[in-house]
Amino acid sequence: MGPTPPAGGVRRPGQRAAPRQGGPPQLTSGAATAGPDAAPSRRARESPRSRPEPGRARNRGPRPLHRVAWSRSDAPAALLCDVRSNSRSSAASRPPRGRRPPGGLRAGRGAASGREVHVSVPIDGSVEPRFAAVRDVLADLVETGKETGAGVSVWHRGREVVGLSAGWTDAARSRPWRRDTLVNVFSVGKPLAALAALVAFARRKVDLDTPVARLWPDYAAAGKERTTLRQMLAHQAGQPAFPASAAGVGALDDAGLRAALAAAAPEHRPGAGVAEHALTYGHLLDGAVRGAVGVPLAGVFAETVPERPGSGLWFGVPEESLHRVADLEVGTPHWTADYLADPDSLPARALTVPHGVLHTGFLNSTAWRRASFPAVGLHASASALGAFYASLTDGEGPVARLLGPALHAEYLSPQARGVDGFVGRDTVWTLGFQRDDESVGMGGIGGSAAWWSFRHGYALAYLTRRMADHSRVAAIADEVEKALGA
Repeated sequence: MGPTPPAGGVRRPGQRAAPRQGGPPQLTSGAATAGPDAAPSRRARESPRSRPEPGRARNRGPRPLHRVAWSRSDAPAALLCDVRSNSRSSAASRPPRGRRPPGGLRAGRGAASGREVHVSVPIDGSVEPRFAAVRDVLADLVETGKETGAGVSVWHRGREVVGLSAGWTDAARSRPWRRDTLVNVFSVGKPLAALAALVAFARRKVDLDTPVARLWPDYAAAGKERTTLRQMLAHQAGQPAFPASAAGVGALDDAGLRAALAAAAPEHRPGAGVAEHALTYGHLLDGAVRGAVGVPLAGVFAETVPERPGSGLWFGVPEESLHRVADLEVGTPHWTADYLADPDSLPARALTVPHGVLHTGFLNSTAWRRASFPAVGLHASASALGAFYASLTDGEGPVARLLGPALHAEYLSPQARGVDGFVGRDTVWTLGFQRDDESVGMGGIGGSAAWWSFRHGYALAYLTRRMADHSRVAAIADEVEKALGA
């Protein structure tokens, strides 16, 4: 194992079941799960704002590319409690209840200790008084060393009710975390990569059940001629790991990695199994997008999300924003051991090719930050990602305007369900998100996560530079839900 977390599409260190061996993972696929009956059952109590019905709908044609501003700040100033003080007097009142983030992130016993503390903590931002305990938990995480730098954004009823930055962006603790700080969020970016792909396919009026090979002819090799765009988006393409032939291809050689995937045989019949395409997801979509519109996926994303000063979502950070990027650091020495213990297992194979994507020296390099690597390369700010999720299910919001009603519904609807061969447990995939009985969202290896809660009607983004588990975001979510009366 390298000295840092894999940049893979993993979310839940310490929670995986053993990966299945000897055949494709168990699966219920697209047609059986995409309708309302396939939605998780605990929805009767939910009342998300303008949430589309999860029915299966076809792409009904192209939509123009809109430049959409995800970040907005419309919270009345009078409702906000200023927390720009660099110290506090008490920790949160009790430890978290063990709230599980979307996709099964295990909530550890996290941040709150219930004791008096007097350690100065850099913490900046605003929080409505109702959610003040979130600030206390975040400060306690930094004081106890469980966190060294993080951003939190929580949205409720159309406004940001928590916007906090805590800790530092570097090991020397010389640069405080700011609202516009960017950090590599790993698989938290997969839904944004899927969004860019869907925009490209809509632009070309391409139905999602179209074979990938019609857009990307080289992909027809080795039994993949019938693999569809839908299967690729829902982690059913049978290519959850780069082939062994890609072991000598550099992590930044996009063309070489795409060529290796195009030539390789799938590990199971496309559509007959489900396994998160940890590192391969972005390159597969990129190949299809290039065939559809003639530009890279990152280029479509840049056209879709405005390139403006302070933009907080990047597949490839521009040079003028590199100073905003936080350095990643390893939080626990053996935090990837669960994935890499068996070198022949799918998780180990998926996270070790291409070489170097487990090393902080590489992940903190300018070359990596400037590259796209769409499966795991998104650099984001908590405020921008929180705003994205706050509008995600709104039928008149920016995501819906980009995709149109039918494709917006498909984006959020269950497409495949089964024991995921990479994750190691029963998983529901939409076209880019994981979905469970309460939430739709995505986590990333190392502890970052973001989601929309159907059950409680809030959006949360927690982004961290300290690569560890998800107990920190679980503690934050626990306080948010307490404030909402959950």
